[in-house]
Amino acid sequence: MTLDKPHRRNGLDQIEPILADVAQKTDRLIESNGQIFQLATETQAQVQKVVQQADSTARGLANLTVSVNQRFDQLTADVNHQFVQINHRFVEVDHRFDQQQSQFESLRGEVQLGLEQLDTKIDSNVDGLQEEIKFPKDTQIEILTILKDRLK
Repeated sequence: MTLDKPHRRNGLDQIEPILADVAQKTDRLIESNGQIFQLATETQAQVQKVVQQADSTARGLANLTVSVNQRFDQLTADVNHQFVQINHRFVEVDHRFDQQQSQFESLRGEVQLGLEQLDTKIDSNVDGLQEEIKFPKDTQIEILTILKDRLK
């Protein structure tokens, strides 16, 4: 048995560094697996946090979109209402303008007729004045002729 022991010992001496190396590699593997597990856990927590932030952002963006669309629709309705009111006012102004235009044309006709009548009266008065002026002139000529004849 003594012969076996040195040979066994020699075999154990050869196996020990291999076992130590395997134990060290196994320890490193366990440690790296722990680090990987810790990193995966932290990554999962960060991913969950990012997912929550993304959900919150998506909800906020959806709410903002709905709010903006509602406000846009309200503003569009307000603008359309004001446009209708302005258009109605233009129609009223056009109607008033047409009325004023019609009144102006009517007054213009009346003024034109009045001017024509006035012109006729003036012509008649001028003719009458000319006749009145002609009568004294003829009379003056007759008087002068009579005076001239007597003075001769």
